[in-house]
Amino acid sequence: MALVPWLRSWLRLGASLAAAAALLASCKSDLSESVEGLDCGSQGECLPGYECDSASNTCVLPGAGTAGTAGAGGSITNPPGECRADEALCPDGCVSLADDEKNCRACGTICSAPQHATPVCVEGRCTFACQDGFLPCGTSCVDTTSDIQNCGACGHACPAPLGSTPVCDEGSCAVACDLGYTLCEGSCVNVENDPTRCGG
Repeated sequence: MALVPWLRSWLRLGASLAAAAALLASCKSDLSESVEGLDCGSQGECLPGYECDSASNTCVLPGAGTAGTAGAGGSITNPPGECRADEALCPDGCVSLADDEKNCRACGTICSAPQHATPVCVEGRCTFACQDGFLPCGTSCVDTTSDIQNCGACGHACPAPLGSTPVCDEGSCAVACDLGYTLCEGSCVNVENDPTRCGG
C-alpha cells in the first residue's frame, strides 16, 4: 500500500532528527562548548581562542584572567611576559627575588652555603641556615660541643699547652697528652725531665 506523500515526508524528517541527536550525543565532553564564562574542562582545557582562569575555573579571553591561567595538567602559569606584582620575570619564569635562593635580589644570583648548612634568600639577601646540631659562627656552621676553635661558644678556642693536643669535649676544653708526656694536675709533663712532679 503506497504511503501518502505527506506521511513519507514526516518519516524522513523524523529519521534526520534522530541522526542529528545521535551525533550531538557522541560529541559531548567536559569541555566548554561555547564562549567566555563557561567552566573549564577537568584538566583546565577550553575551546581554541580561550584560556582557563585558575581563580574562577572559567574560560576567558587571553590575558583576561585574574590569577594566571591553568596550563597543561592544570599547573598554574602566568600569561607570557606577565608576573605578579611581587615577582620578576627571569629565564626560569616568574620568581620572587625576595626569597628565591636561585634568583636572590636579581635573576641568576644563586646563594651558596658553608658546610653543614643550607642556602636561603631572605628579603633579597643571601644567607644560610645551619643544620640541626650546628650553630652559626661568622660564615661557618660549627658543632660547639667538639670544635676546638669554638668550644662551648663561638670564638672560644681551646689552648694547646706544651706536650699536649687541645680537645673540646662536650663544649669544655681539655687536653690529650702527647707520647712521652703524662697528665699531671691538668698539664702534660715529661716526668723524666721533671722529677719533682707526679713522683717521677
